Amino acid sequence: MHRVPQIPPSRLIRINSRFREFGGTNSKFQYSFGQNRLVDSVYQIALVTASLPKTYTNIYEPINELSWTLAGLLQTLTIPPGQYTAVSLAAQINTHPNLTVSYDEVTSRFQILCSPAIKILASSSIAAYIGLTGDIQSPGIPVQLQAPPNLSGCANVYIQSKFLASVNCMDNPKSVSEYIPVVTAIDASHVPFGFNISYSVATIDSSRISYGGRASLRVVDVEICDEFGNPLDLPENAYVDLVFRIYYSD
Repeated sequence: MHRVPQIPPSRLIRINSRFREFGGTNSKFQYSFGQNRLVDSVYQIALVTASLPKTYTNIYEPINELSWTLAGLLQTLTIPPGQYTAVSLAAQINTHPNLTVSYDEVTSRFQILCSPAIKILASSSIAAYIGLTGDIQSPGIPVQLQAPPNLSGCANVYIQSKFLASVNCMDNPKSVSEYIPVVTAIDASHVPFGFNISYSVATIDSSRISYGGRASLRVVDVEICDEFGNPLDLPENAYVDLVFRIYYSD
């Protein structure tokens, strides 16, 4: 006798940052399903769609600090998060009395003029984004940085969740840990600033996460990060909407 294959029970669940638990942000929050018993016996989950506005800026914490030494003492300028052009970023750095910065549109390089006693440090968190690849000192004349700036902003958005995907993705042991909680990475490079990023999985298997048992998803965590795990600075009205399919024991 031919047996009809059993289709495991599943259901869509939606996580929207507008309805997050108190105290979170649109890029780092917790979400509760309350007393819904369907989420108490989940053995697999798969992302179906993701939607978020590309309103995160190109300079944000913690990649917004320029550091230097003066007379052996470390000093740091913290640049307010924002969406900067090279010219506007130079103007912002110029607010510090020890630095004079300009952007040369011919060479596409930043130039820095400062006291010879100042050493600008390539270990600064903003260094790679302004083209500073090695420590520099200015001998009383403007010194051009070594590379063009990279102010295109975060190209790949990572959806992460310690609870949903704690051992889903292996990384190099030199990273923060060998396993990172990546649900998926979304290519946002083709979306202009201010427009919406819409993402749908090609196949449900490409985003499936198996727990090897049953898990309760009554409260889950979500982080919207760059490739280094830094939460993006989404504004208060920039809501993230995620739709998952859960597979649960009946």
